[in-house]
Amino acid sequence: MTFALSADSDADPPTTGQCGDDVYWTFYPDQSRLVIEGLGDMYEFSNSEEKWGGNLYNPDSSVSVEIGEGVTSVGEFAFYGCVSLTSVVFPDSLTDIDSDAFNKCVNLPSIYIPKNVKAIGAEAFAACSNLASIGVADENPYFQSHEGVLYTEGLTEVIKCPASKEGSYSLPDGVKVIKTDSFSESKLESVTLPESLETIEGRAFWFCDNIVSLEIPKNVESIGYQMVCVCPKFQAFTVDPDNRYYASKNGVLFNKDMTRLLIYPQAKPGDSYDVPEGVQHIDELALSECNNLTEVTLPKSLRTLGESAFKRCPKLSEVTINFGLSKIKECTFQDCEKLSKVVIPDSVTEIENWSFLGCENITYITIPYSVSVLGQNAFDVNFYDAKGKLLSNSADDLRGNRFEKKDGKLVPVSPGVHTISFQPMGGDNLAPLTTSSDGKLSELPNTI
Repeated sequence: MTFALSADSDADPPTTGQCGDDVYWTFYPDQSRLVIEGLGDMYEFSNSEEKWGGNLYNPDSSVSVEIGEGVTSVGEFAFYGCVSLTSVVFPDSLTDIDSDAFNKCVNLPSIYIPKNVKAIGAEAFAACSNLASIGVADENPYFQSHEGVLYTEGLTEVIKCPASKEGSYSLPDGVKVIKTDSFSESKLESVTLPESLETIEGRAFWFCDNIVSLEIPKNVESIGYQMVCVCPKFQAFTVDPDNRYYASKNGVLFNKDMTRLLIYPQAKPGDSYDVPEGVQHIDELALSECNNLTEVTLPKSLRTLGESAFKRCPKLSEVTINFGLSKIKECTFQDCEKLSKVVIPDSVTEIENWSFLGCENITYITIPYSVSVLGQNAFDVNFYDAKGKLLSNSADDLRGNRFEKKDGKLVPVSPGVHTISFQPMGGDNLAPLTTSSDGKLSELPNTI
């Protein structure tokens, strides 16, 4: 008697689901393969949504993806965080790869863009740490590959340099725009920017572990939000002196008239920094995660200090803020774990949420009477009155005092007494006025 043997009955069966109005997926566990078939666009997803039956999120597995002819888009966040994804094949019918479609696909080694793709969303290939090359079909009229780097056709805008590209790289002459995320997480040690360059978009060089410096050419007229950040070896900017919009001084990046400090390099040598007088604005995150800074003095000219400006400066121990600043914004000094001395002037009226969160080693701080608003978790330390009673972290309880740590507790040195500044008529120097805790004048300077 002869028996026909069927496939292994113990094998896991395929799983299926819908990922577009007329688009469906099937996962074949015995082949570690995801097949997407149908007509039209895929759905847009969220970055927190688990898709594909959860089959592409195991870092110890390897899964290939095949998208069939007829599918026209890869949806937003479609493969976000799919660490199992090691290869993907696109159909010629594909026209759109939406934002964050392959963000955090850390084991994806290469991408090939077919001929009809006309739109690639922001950060579509962000945080793909092992991406080595991006190819483009010769017939594609919208995009082009140069040495494995993705550009728009004609090499005028650089979209994405694969993160695992190493050594040095020179952008070809003619490039005008570096797009958001273009070089983020890159392993490159140096990048040469061409004279044709006009725009560097925000977050263009985030999380670049090896890059040491950048030279900004003369024709750059727009630099976006924190285009360099979380680059632990970055030491200096150099700006062409003929540039009409930007300048550098001692490696720090400013606008041309030096009224705005854009970025202080994280690994800049030296442990102290006096922000130049004349600077009125310090950008968000401008001096964040600076490895060497222990002491910073802010100028009298300063009017705005951006959110998270000094966030996670691991060695920062002392900050002096001169009269003129009105607000300490959210997270300004968050997680500066060694910060011990803070001088806040009486021009400050508001200390926002989490301004000093994670600053657990403060031993000296002035909180002037001018502070009327104290945000949620503005401080991460306890304050006590002169008798050792715990105070609430509110403006009413804390303002008008200089606190110093004694016997392990921050207590007021001169409770209820504080100073404000007064500028005599025709004078350039600020003279002190001493007032009581109710805000009434108790002492006049003899310089008036």
